[in-house]
Amino acid sequence: MSRDQPMPSNFVARADAALSDTRLQAALAAATGRFLEGRERTWRELGNVQALRNRARAIRDDVLDHLDVYLARLEETVTAAGGTVHYAADGAAACHVIADIAQAHSVRLAVKSKSMTSEEIHLNPALAQAGIEVVETDLGEWIVQLAGETPSHIIAPAVHKTKGQVAELFAAVTGESMPEDIPALTQVARRELRRRFLSADLGLSGVNFAVAETGTLILVTNEGNGRLVTSLPPLHIALMGMEKVVPTWDDLAVLLALLTRSATGQKITSYVTAVTGPRRAGEADGPAELHLVILDGGRSRILASGYRDSLRCLRCGACLNACPVYHVVGGHAYGGTYSGPIGAVQTPLFEGLEAHADLPHASSLCGACLDACPVQIDLPRLLLDLRHETAEGKRPTLPWSERQAFRLYRWIAQSPARYRLALRLAYWVARPLVHDGRIRSLPAGLGRWTQARDFPAPARPSFHDKWKALASQRPPSPGRIDRPDAEGAEKHIEVGGERLRAPGPAEAHITSELWQRFAAELAQVGGQAIQAADRAGAIRQAIAWAQARDVRRVLVCAAPETEEMAAALAAAGLEVEAAAPPAGVTTDEERQRLHDRWARADLVISGADAAIAETGTLVLRARPTLPRAATVLPPCHIALLNLARIVPALTDLIPSWRTHGLPSGLSLITGPSRTADIEQTLTIGVHGPGQLLVIGFRD
Repeated sequence: MSRDQPMPSNFVARADAALSDTRLQAALAAATGRFLEGRERTWRELGNVQALRNRARAIRDDVLDHLDVYLARLEETVTAAGGTVHYAADGAAACHVIADIAQAHSVRLAVKSKSMTSEEIHLNPALAQAGIEVVETDLGEWIVQLAGETPSHIIAPAVHKTKGQVAELFAAVTGESMPEDIPALTQVARRELRRRFLSADLGLSGVNFAVAETGTLILVTNEGNGRLVTSLPPLHIALMGMEKVVPTWDDLAVLLALLTRSATGQKITSYVTAVTGPRRAGEADGPAELHLVILDGGRSRILASGYRDSLRCLRCGACLNACPVYHVVGGHAYGGTYSGPIGAVQTPLFEGLEAHADLPHASSLCGACLDACPVQIDLPRLLLDLRHETAEGKRPTLPWSERQAFRLYRWIAQSPARYRLALRLAYWVARPLVHDGRIRSLPAGLGRWTQARDFPAPARPSFHDKWKALASQRPPSPGRIDRPDAEGAEKHIEVGGERLRAPGPAEAHITSELWQRFAAELAQVGGQAIQAADRAGAIRQAIAWAQARDVRRVLVCAAPETEEMAAALAAAGLEVEAAAPPAGVTTDEERQRLHDRWARADLVISGADAAIAETGTLVLRARPTLPRAATVLPPCHIALLNLARIVPALTDLIPSWRTHGLPSGLSLITGPSRTADIEQTLTIGVHGPGQLLVIGFRD
């Protein structure tokens, strides 16, 4: 929906327009089907998904119960890490704070990572009025920005656009003829947005989670733009809804596992970026200043109401993908920032039920959204509560006849006797309308109900009558029989009152098995892992890989794993540069020159601080010799991994982070950069590397 185009005044009118758009129908079916399939697959792989959901719900409820405490702790830790925290009561105040910071730093160009909260407060137009150009860098968001539209899906903003439409938009911005080829269009976006990354004065981001324990801001992305937005510009402003705080890293691990699986069906996204304060002494990238803007925007009011549970939302989009209404009308029909079942609840709460009284009725109440929600928000109940407010006349927006019909139904449903009598009457009244067991058309004003659906005829006998008959024939229950676990059956343990799968012998922390798991998981997401006998062998493998691909310019990030790498590369005839000079970087001019050199490199070679077998993830800690953006700007990345540094899961790394502290930037990298923002076609290599090779060795 265009930002400037008048929107139809109610959901029914907007839905009618969407239903006549055959291209939209096909796109929605493909996108939601892919997301649902991925979620179901990765949830099954978890094994103990319900226990994990229960824990996630408990974490989110604890945050909402003690939000003031956790926000105070977050402010304390962000400030201790060198950042600055601002509170904004509403969207206008948040825009004002951000514009003031930007103008104080003479910002002219801002690059922005995907942020639904910024859409909620209309940040881009506000900054434009302040003379600041804002460029969206998520591919889908950039497409809808060029089209002058709003996102159609929380996860897939441009799901409603064809590759032909995208080609026209890119041709208009570049002045070049564009092929209707999705990989080629993605490379055009990489080229055009790369210039903005390297010249921007300000990086704007959202916040998926903020860890109160350490003051760390978490961004979850697939393309690599989140890493660049928070690494290259000299100023970083992050905007978060105040409910996004989480108490500890252990809590984050639970929520992260469910967020990514629920959103895109991935065990973890390609990039999880953890930012703890601005850059530190000698670092070649990272912002000199970090500002966190915490938005209320009506959340305090919702927190004190009966709709409090809606603030558990992780913004995964799972309820959209499961909703039969969203499947056919898409996101723009909801008329607000948030769409689908969560939008049908939160848009009236944020913007007023009077203006959006039709949205609570944009649901079949089938319960699929509750089943899909990783934190078990009872969206059907919240939708019914909002409907109740309108039907009771507190906010009289429904027609008088409809309100009377609901009152009549309530009177009937309150008495079992009246309800059974009504069913019997319905059978006889409907008989003249029944053909082949269905009611295909209703008379007068009821006809709209049968324009798009047939009604089943009232049953005779009723279900209640059939159930009574079956109950009288049912044999007595033998009761519950406890049996010992069979040989080889899955064992369980009790943890915090929850029954979880116990680790088996195959999950012992054996290095070779961890490497095999890591390599297999990395291969599933498009990366490659090979093993060398020792460090010298790993260096030879890296050189052979580079020569086979005609690599010429190589960046080397200094680390114990890459010792002797520069000399070996030079001897092989490659141009070699250190990612950062040994003396460090002290001026903005030096940083700019370094960033330009990183962008011109064909390959970057780094070590790895750790690796996670469960997801095939590399862990890199920012420091002067390992800049954040040096491993994301070149098109290829080789990481040398000491096999002793592989751990089973993310939670195994948390104790060492508590002991040794967190760097300014922590990158979790899982495979190459990827997107499916154009016609839901997976394309590798957007803002980050299109090729990732991990060479494991034993020291």
